[in-house]
Amino acid sequence: MPRKPGARSAQPTGEFTLKLRDWRGRWSDRVVAFFSLLIPLFVVVGAKDTFRIPKDALFRAEAIVLVTLYVASAIVKPPRHWQIEWRRPQMALPLLIVAWTAITTLTSTNRTRSIDSLVTVCAAVVIFFATIAFARRRGFKTLFFILIPALINAILGALQELGIWQPFRAPEGVTHHQRSTALIGNPNDAGGYLAAVALAALAAAMATRQYRRAFTAAAVALTIGLLFNQTLTALIAFGMAALVMVAVRSRRKAIFGALAATVVIVVATATFPPLRQRAVNMRDWFRRGNYNAMLTNRGTPFVAASLMARDHPIAGVGPGCFAWQYFPYKLRAEMRFPSLRKAFNRGGNFGEVHNDHLQVLAETGAIGYLLFLAAIAAVAWMSAQRASSGGDRREFTRILALPLAIEFCLLALAQFPLELTAVISQFIFLAALCAAWIDG
Repeated sequence: MPRKPGARSAQPTGEFTLKLRDWRGRWSDRVVAFFSLLIPLFVVVGAKDTFRIPKDALFRAEAIVLVTLYVASAIVKPPRHWQIEWRRPQMALPLLIVAWTAITTLTSTNRTRSIDSLVTVCAAVVIFFATIAFARRRGFKTLFFILIPALINAILGALQELGIWQPFRAPEGVTHHQRSTALIGNPNDAGGYLAAVALAALAAAMATRQYRRAFTAAAVALTIGLLFNQTLTALIAFGMAALVMVAVRSRRKAIFGALAATVVIVVATATFPPLRQRAVNMRDWFRRGNYNAMLTNRGTPFVAASLMARDHPIAGVGPGCFAWQYFPYKLRAEMRFPSLRKAFNRGGNFGEVHNDHLQVLAETGAIGYLLFLAAIAAVAWMSAQRASSGGDRREFTRILALPLAIEFCLLALAQFPLELTAVISQFIFLAALCAAWIDG
C-alpha cells in the first residue's frame, strides 16, 4: 500500500539505523561518547595520583552505568530477540578472557588483588560490546570522540616540552622531559596514547572522503605531537604500523614510505639532540655489553616475570599479582645475573614488568598468554576477512585492523598498555570500530 505524502516512515532512514529510535541504544551511545571524551582529559589535581587512578575509576564507572542501563531496560522492556554473532572470534574471545581471568583469580597467590583485575577486565568487555553498538549506529562521527581529547593532549604535551606552559607541579629532581605529562601521566603513557589515536586518524583519512580534511589535519597534528613526545617505543610502533597500513593499500607506496621513513629517522637523529644522544648511548651500551641499560634498566622485572612464569606455567601467579610477588623474584633474578645489582633503580619495587607479553604470561600463565595472542590475532585477521559488502567503513577496518594489532603488540613489548586506562581504552575503542564495520 503506497505511503501518503508527508507521512513518516515506520523505520528511520540512513545507514545503520536499526534501533536508532530505541531509547536503550540512544542512551548507551551517549554514555560511550561521554566517557570516550572525558577519560583522556580527566585528572584530579592534588590527589596522590593525579592521572592514572582517576581514569581507572572513570573507566569502571562507565561500565557500571552501561550495565545499570542494560539491566534496567531489560526489566522495563525485555528485548524480543538477541542478535549476537558468537561464532566470530572478536565476539567470543572477550568472554573467554573473562572466564580465564576468573579461573586464575580463584587460583591466585593473592585473590584480593586479582579480584580488582577481574573487575577491570569485565569492565573492558562491557565497554567493548557497547562501543560496537555505538559504532554501528553512528558511523565515522564516532572517531571525533577520541580525536578531540587526543588533540588537546598533543597540544598540551608540546607546550610542556617547549617550556611554554606547565599546569602541573612536579617533585624536585624530575627532568624537564618527564614533566611533559599532558593529561595522561608521563611521556611514555602519553606516547602510547597518541600513537593509537594518530593511527586511527591516518586510517580514516585514507579510507573515506567524509570528513577527510579533518581526519588528515588530525593525523598530521597527532604525528607532530608524537614527535614532540619523543617516546621511542611509541614512535617505532606507530612508524611500523603506518608502513604496514600503506602496504595494505599499495606495496609500491610502502617501499617508498619505508625509504622516506628511513631518511626522516636519520635526519631527525642527526639534528635533534635528545634523539642523537639516545643513539650514542645505545651504541656505547651495546659495545660494553650493558644490556640492562639498553632495556632502560628493566632487565630485573623482565627476568623476575620469566621466573614467575616458569614456577607457575599454567595459571600464573594471579591477575595483578606481579607487584605482590616481585621482591622475592627480584632477589632470585639478581642471583642469576649479578650485573643487575648495578642498576640505578635497584631499590625500587616495580609495579609492572614494562612488557605486557611477559606480565600476562607471569600473571595468567600459558593459557592466558595464548588468549592474549589470540585477541591480537583476531583483530589483525579482520583486515583479511571477507565481507558481505564494501564501503568506506569496511575499508577502514581493512586498512586499520592489522596495523592496530601490530602497533599494540610492539607497544606491549616495552610498555604496559594493558595497565594504562588512557591507552588501553583507545585500543578497545578502535578494535570495537573494526569489529562493528567489518561488513561495511
